[in-house]
Amino acid sequence: MTGESSSASAGTECSPVIQSKPRKTAVNHVLVILAWLILTISGLTLFINENANVIEKNSALINEAGKIRGGAQRIIKIHLSGKPVAMYLPEIEQSIDILFAHTRSANSFYGSYDEQYFTATLGSWEVLVRLIEQDAPQDEILEQSEIIWYSSNALVAHIEHQTLAYTKRFNLVTAIFFTIVLVLLFVFFVTKHVIRDKIEYGSTHDLLTGLYNRYYFQEALEQNYASSKRTGQGFALLMCDIDHFKKINDTRGHPAGDRILHELGMLLRSVTRTMDTAVRYGGEEFAILMTTNTTAECEKYAERIRHTVENHRFRGNIPVTISIGFCLYRSGMKREQIIENADKALYHAKEAGRNCVIDFDSLTV
Repeated sequence: MTGESSSASAGTECSPVIQSKPRKTAVNHVLVILAWLILTISGLTLFINENANVIEKNSALINEAGKIRGGAQRIIKIHLSGKPVAMYLPEIEQSIDILFAHTRSANSFYGSYDEQYFTATLGSWEVLVRLIEQDAPQDEILEQSEIIWYSSNALVAHIEHQTLAYTKRFNLVTAIFFTIVLVLLFVFFVTKHVIRDKIEYGSTHDLLTGLYNRYYFQEALEQNYASSKRTGQGFALLMCDIDHFKKINDTRGHPAGDRILHELGMLLRSVTRTMDTAVRYGGEEFAILMTTNTTAECEKYAERIRHTVENHRFRGNIPVTISIGFCLYRSGMKREQIIENADKALYHAKEAGRNCVIDFDSLTV
């Protein structure tokens, strides 16, 4: 395959996909997603329940403050009518006790209360009770009635304000919580895929040239071999070597040599077909597994590659040529024999003056 220009999926049956995603990995991902959903839903449920509890408590406080406000007015009316009020006092005092109990148990997240509102209501109530017990003049009692009315109203408004402030904090914390959950989930999957892709790419590719590596070559050769036996589709192995590469390294330096290897890798990806597999076999040697049934097609293909490299302008205007030896698979050949035959043909191409193509079959004629 490599026209890696086409992507890893461009390979046909002659270009195997070595790294298939294990079923176990998929199951692990599902389990991670389920665990994440359970934790998220549990967290959301806790938040909602806690929010409902706090709002319920604050509603109860508002109700108790309302009892004080309404109860005080009722007691004054009863007292002014000349009837005893002692039996009604415990109910209001109980509401006051409930209010103070909640203020002492509140925390800053739920909304801390300003005790001055509670003490003002308590103080105005105590004054009212004392005036009633002393049978004070009606004007003083009515004046105190106004005071307790305003103090209890202020208390209700204060509790409502704290409830609203808590609701805003709750919404903010909830938004932050789920933002963090989504970000972590996104980072987990992106990191997982990026790391997995890098590992898979590094295990099958040569990082300098971008071509497949020797490990992948062995798998691809096995796949081609099995496919040829099963379907009758033939294939050939081309072994390529950069001419005088040692001289380039010695005179231009290893960085220049690496640049040539990199450029040649890109060039081979662009000129090889998508159904073929281009490999960096080792050092300055490359291998190409091509799908073919004829020597003529293979020779034409190899010549086109050789000619493209010869006419390509490499960085630094360094002249680069390659020698190619190829072997067409014949029935009965073993895998090792295909490699050995192509390597022999490459050796003869070097001996013949380099920058040429030699067919192994021509050596046996």
